[in-house]
Amino acid sequence: FLTPLLYAAQANGEVPSAPGLAGAALRAPHGVYPCMGEDAWVAIDASADAPWARLRAEVGGALSDPAFDGLLGRLRGREALDAALAAWTAPQEATAVERRLQAAGVPAHAVSTARDLAADPELLADHYARIQDPVLGEGVIEGPRLRFSRTPPRPTRRAPRIGEHTREVLETLCGFAPAQIDEMEAAGALR
Repeated sequence: FLTPLLYAAQANGEVPSAPGLAGAALRAPHGVYPCMGEDAWVAIDASADAPWARLRAEVGGALSDPAFDGLLGRLRGREALDAALAAWTAPQEATAVERRLQAAGVPAHAVSTARDLAADPELLADHYARIQDPVLGEGVIEGPRLRFSRTPPRPTRRAPRIGEHTREVLETLCGFAPAQIDEMEAAGALR
Protein backbone atom coordinates (compact mmCIF):
# COMPACT_ATOMS: atom_id res chain seq x y z
CA PHE A 1 0.00 0.00 0.00
CA LEU A 2 2.91 2.34 0.56
CA THR A 3 4.73 1.63 -2.72
CA PRO A 4 3.07 4.47 -4.72
CA LEU A 5 3.94 6.96 -1.98
CA LEU A 6 7.52 5.70 -1.80
CA TYR A 7 7.84 5.95 -5.58
CA ALA A 8 6.41 9.49 -5.62
CA ALA A 9 8.91 10.53 -2.96
CA GLN A 10 11.88 8.94 -4.75
CA ALA A 11 10.98 9.89 -8.32
CA ASN A 12 9.45 13.32 -7.82
CA GLY A 13 10.54 14.42 -4.36
CA GLU A 14 6.88 14.55 -3.23
CA VAL A 15 6.29 14.28 0.49
CA PRO A 16 2.92 12.64 1.15
CA SER A 17 0.52 14.39 3.49
CA ALA A 18 -2.71 13.36 5.12
CA PRO A 19 -5.66 14.25 2.88
CA GLY A 20 -7.95 15.09 5.79
CA LEU A 21 -11.55 14.01 5.54
CA ALA A 22 -11.54 13.96 1.74
CA GLY A 23 -10.04 10.64 0.71
CA ALA A 24 -9.95 11.24 -3.05
CA ALA A 25 -9.95 14.44 -5.08
CA LEU A 26 -12.68 13.37 -7.52
CA ARG A 27 -15.01 11.54 -5.14
CA ALA A 28 -17.58 13.03 -2.79
CA PRO A 29 -18.63 12.10 -0.26
CA HIS A 30 -15.57 9.96 0.30
CA GLY A 31 -13.57 9.94 3.50
CA VAL A 32 -13.69 9.35 7.23
CA TYR A 33 -16.21 11.03 9.48
CA PRO A 34 -16.19 11.48 13.27
CA CYS A 35 -18.40 9.38 15.49
CA MET A 36 -19.31 9.28 19.17
CA GLY A 37 -16.39 8.40 21.43
CA GLU A 38 -12.71 9.20 21.59
CA ASP A 39 -11.00 8.97 18.18
CA ALA A 40 -13.93 7.03 16.67
CA TRP A 41 -14.47 7.30 12.92
CA VAL A 42 -16.42 5.73 10.08
CA ALA A 43 -15.21 5.54 6.48
CA ILE A 44 -17.86 6.25 3.86
CA ASP A 45 -17.70 6.16 0.06
CA ALA A 46 -20.94 7.25 -1.52
CA SER A 47 -19.47 9.08 -4.48
CA ALA A 48 -21.13 6.94 -7.18
CA ASP A 49 -24.72 7.78 -8.06
CA ALA A 50 -26.44 4.69 -6.59
CA PRO A 51 -24.74 4.75 -3.16
CA TRP A 52 -25.17 8.53 -3.05
CA ALA A 53 -28.92 8.20 -3.59
CA ARG A 54 -29.12 5.56 -0.83
CA LEU A 55 -27.02 7.67 1.57
CA ARG A 56 -29.13 10.71 0.85
CA ALA A 57 -32.34 8.77 1.53
CA GLU A 58 -30.90 7.39 4.77
CA VAL A 59 -29.51 10.66 6.14
CA GLY A 60 -31.89 13.26 4.68
CA GLY A 61 -31.54 16.76 6.09
CA ALA A 62 -28.80 18.87 4.54
CA LEU A 63 -27.89 16.09 2.12
CA SER A 64 -31.21 16.76 0.35
CA ASP A 65 -29.91 20.11 -0.91
CA PRO A 66 -30.33 20.19 -4.73
CA ALA A 67 -26.78 21.59 -4.99
CA PHE A 68 -25.60 18.04 -4.27
CA ASP A 69 -27.64 16.40 -7.05
CA GLY A 70 -24.66 15.58 -9.27
CA LEU A 71 -21.07 14.65 -8.57
CA LEU A 72 -19.88 18.05 -9.78
CA GLY A 73 -22.16 19.75 -7.25
CA ARG A 74 -20.93 17.46 -4.50
CA LEU A 75 -17.30 18.19 -5.41
CA ARG A 76 -17.92 21.93 -5.49
CA GLY A 77 -19.76 21.77 -2.17
CA ARG A 78 -17.47 19.17 -0.60
CA GLU A 79 -16.83 21.24 2.52
CA ALA A 80 -20.54 21.73 3.25
CA LEU A 81 -21.30 18.12 2.31
CA ASP A 82 -18.59 16.76 4.62
CA ALA A 83 -19.75 19.05 7.43
CA ALA A 84 -23.36 17.87 7.05
CA LEU A 85 -22.33 14.22 6.97
CA ALA A 86 -20.01 14.69 9.97
CA ALA A 87 -22.85 16.35 11.90
CA TRP A 88 -24.98 13.25 11.20
CA THR A 89 -22.29 10.70 12.14
CA ALA A 90 -20.87 12.50 15.22
CA PRO A 91 -23.60 11.61 17.74
CA GLN A 92 -23.64 7.93 16.68
CA GLU A 93 -21.36 4.99 17.40
CA ALA A 94 -19.15 4.09 14.43
CA THR A 95 -20.30 0.45 14.29
CA ALA A 96 -23.94 1.56 14.38
CA VAL A 97 -23.34 3.91 11.43
CA GLU A 98 -21.51 1.12 9.60
CA ARG A 99 -24.36 -1.37 10.08
CA ARG A 100 -27.03 1.16 9.18
CA LEU A 101 -25.32 2.34 5.99
CA GLN A 102 -24.28 -1.14 4.88
CA ALA A 103 -27.88 -2.32 5.36
CA ALA A 104 -28.93 0.56 3.08
CA GLY A 105 -26.34 -0.45 0.46
CA VAL A 106 -23.83 2.31 1.16
CA PRO A 107 -20.14 1.35 1.39
CA ALA A 108 -19.14 2.15 4.97
CA HIS A 109 -16.93 0.68 7.65
CA ALA A 110 -15.99 1.68 11.18
CA VAL A 111 -12.32 2.58 11.33
CA SER A 112 -10.70 -0.19 13.34
CA THR A 113 -7.97 0.07 15.93
CA ALA A 114 -5.44 -2.71 16.46
CA ARG A 115 -7.46 -3.80 19.50
CA ASP A 116 -10.62 -3.97 17.34
CA LEU A 117 -8.83 -6.12 14.76
CA ALA A 118 -7.43 -8.44 17.41
CA ALA A 119 -10.98 -9.15 18.65
CA ASP A 120 -12.74 -9.22 15.25
CA PRO A 121 -14.79 -12.47 15.04
CA GLU A 122 -14.22 -12.90 11.29
CA LEU A 123 -10.47 -12.48 11.60
CA LEU A 124 -10.38 -14.77 14.63
CA ALA A 125 -12.26 -17.43 12.67
CA ASP A 126 -9.73 -17.95 9.88
CA HIS A 127 -7.11 -15.22 9.59
CA TYR A 128 -5.09 -15.38 12.78
CA ALA A 129 -3.13 -18.53 13.49
CA ARG A 130 -1.52 -19.79 16.68
CA ILE A 131 2.04 -20.92 16.20
CA GLN A 132 4.68 -22.46 18.41
CA ASP A 133 8.12 -20.88 18.32
CA PRO A 134 11.05 -22.70 19.93
CA VAL A 135 12.41 -19.48 21.47
CA LEU A 136 9.37 -17.24 22.01
CA GLY A 137 6.79 -19.91 22.84
CA GLU A 138 3.21 -19.70 21.61
CA GLY A 139 2.19 -16.68 19.58
CA VAL A 140 -0.45 -15.42 17.19
CA ILE A 141 0.38 -14.33 13.65
CA GLU A 142 -1.64 -13.22 10.65
CA GLY A 143 -2.45 -15.64 7.87
CA PRO A 144 -2.37 -14.81 4.17
CA ARG A 145 -4.23 -11.65 3.19
CA LEU A 146 -5.29 -13.04 -0.18
CA ARG A 147 -7.05 -16.32 -0.83
CA PHE A 148 -7.46 -17.86 -4.24
CA SER A 149 -9.90 -20.67 -4.99
CA ARG A 150 -7.50 -22.71 -7.13
CA THR A 151 -4.43 -22.17 -4.97
CA PRO A 152 -5.43 -22.43 -1.33
CA PRO A 153 -2.95 -21.03 1.17
CA ARG A 154 -0.43 -23.29 2.85
CA PRO A 155 -0.81 -23.73 6.57
CA THR A 156 0.54 -20.73 8.44
CA ARG A 157 3.81 -21.40 10.24
CA ARG A 158 6.45 -19.49 12.12
CA ALA A 159 9.30 -17.76 10.32
CA PRO A 160 12.56 -19.69 10.17
CA ARG A 161 15.42 -18.83 12.52
CA ILE A 162 18.58 -17.34 11.00
CA GLY A 163 20.58 -20.21 9.64
CA GLU A 164 17.94 -22.82 10.42
CA HIS A 165 17.84 -24.13 6.86
CA THR A 166 21.39 -23.33 5.76
CA ARG A 167 22.49 -26.96 5.54
CA GLU A 168 19.35 -27.96 3.63
CA VAL A 169 19.74 -25.08 1.14
CA LEU A 170 23.44 -25.76 0.59
CA GLU A 171 22.80 -29.45 -0.04
CA THR A 172 19.58 -29.40 -2.08
CA LEU A 173 19.82 -26.11 -3.96
CA CYS A 174 23.55 -25.48 -4.18
CA GLY A 175 24.72 -29.10 -4.51
CA PHE A 176 27.38 -29.08 -1.78
CA ALA A 177 28.32 -32.41 -0.24
CA PRO A 178 27.82 -32.83 3.52
CA ALA A 179 31.60 -32.92 4.05
CA GLN A 180 31.99 -29.58 2.26
CA ILE A 181 29.29 -28.02 4.42
CA ASP A 182 31.02 -29.36 7.53
CA GLU A 183 34.24 -27.67 6.38
CA MET A 184 32.46 -24.36 5.84
CA GLU A 185 30.88 -24.63 9.26
CA ALA A 186 34.22 -25.46 10.93
CA ALA A 187 35.80 -22.44 9.20
CA GLY A 188 33.07 -20.19 10.65
CA ALA A 189 31.58 -19.34 7.25
CA LEU A 190 28.10 -20.46 8.26
CA ARG A 191 25.81 -19.21 10.90
